[in-house]
Amino acid sequence: MVVLTYVYVIIIDKININGDFVLKDIILGEAKGLGIDIIGFTDGEVFSELQPVIKDRLDKGFISSFFHVDIEQNTNPLIVWKDTKSIISIGVSYKHKLDETKIDKSRCSISRVAWGQDYHNILLEKMNRLMSNITREYPDIKYKAYVDNAPLLDRAVAHRSGLGFYGKNGFIINKLYGSYIFLGHILTNIELGKSSELDDCTTCRFCSRCIQACPTGAIKEGYDFNSNKCISFFTQKKELLSREERKYIGKMVYGCDICQEVCPINKTAKYSNEAAFVPLKDVVRPKIKDIINMDNAMFKNIYKSSSAGWRGKKILQRNAIIVAGNIKTEENYQLLKQTLNDSRWDIRMYSMFSLLEYGERGMNEIKEKLNGEDEEFRKNFNIYC
Repeated sequence: MVVLTYVYVIIIDKININGDFVLKDIILGEAKGLGIDIIGFTDGEVFSELQPVIKDRLDKGFISSFFHVDIEQNTNPLIVWKDTKSIISIGVSYKHKLDETKIDKSRCSISRVAWGQDYHNILLEKMNRLMSNITREYPDIKYKAYVDNAPLLDRAVAHRSGLGFYGKNGFIINKLYGSYIFLGHILTNIELGKSSELDDCTTCRFCSRCIQACPTGAIKEGYDFNSNKCISFFTQKKELLSREERKYIGKMVYGCDICQEVCPINKTAKYSNEAAFVPLKDVVRPKIKDIINMDNAMFKNIYKSSSAGWRGKKILQRNAIIVAGNIKTEENYQLLKQTLNDSRWDIRMYSMFSLLEYGERGMNEIKEKLNGEDEEFRKNFNIYC
């Protein structure tokens, strides 16, 4: 089935539907040479089917602050760029094996999306190289490339371009690579025709594992999703986190993989060949103390070049402090005592939150420190503890 789907995409690209089949063959060949795993094409028509979906989620309060809502911009390629005639959608797999030893209580976890180099940079480089190669032969072609930084939704573009179907967790699932694919798209000023959208498969249609596995209930029946309840959102949120949110974070300092790990298609998905996404153990399963004690040089050398670094060093340290409260050990307790003296008020507050998880011992540790904080600090502490 996988092979047939891929061949079908190639076949329709041989047909000249308001476009240049020779050019599409060139694009496909160049993409393969650049390590782009999947590629498809669609037109610049409005994504009208998305408009009621975005409005419904907005009305329910399901859309997080990370997503800029402007329904016209989110669904109309011509508003993003008035010269848009076609869109090229690409996907690059990031599923890699991890050679790891037993995970002990001194370590925390980072989501697969940040195991390697920052995918935004890698995909943008691939797309710009692809179009640079094309425009040498076709100089009249103009384009704009995006990865997570356009009003349009990469997943919607990928779906309409035939890269995969929607899973119930909202991810695009490709039958060969699963949902472990980074997505990007290129707006172009030329007609390239359309690949066919893919219907969901039987495996996904009768499966609800991602819904059942999500601890917070963020994934709803009917392909609905509350991004404000997603654990990945909690790890990136800058506002103060409630105790419930802190408990849900568990051992994660960035992201969450639960809904993808339980997906049966992902279990047999093909592994990635992209060297930029090869994981390193000390990045994937870092020691809690190393994150808490991380200096600017360590952050720059290890995390700033991954997608985990986009919210800054302090968010990772905050999350490690939360993990130290969720994984109760003597070493973690001592780390929390140390961070009570941090110069940053929010780090001190999260240290107090986590020490409370150690019961009376932790409470006794923070009493004097809490009394020494100002009234606003104590007010927020009482609200979120």
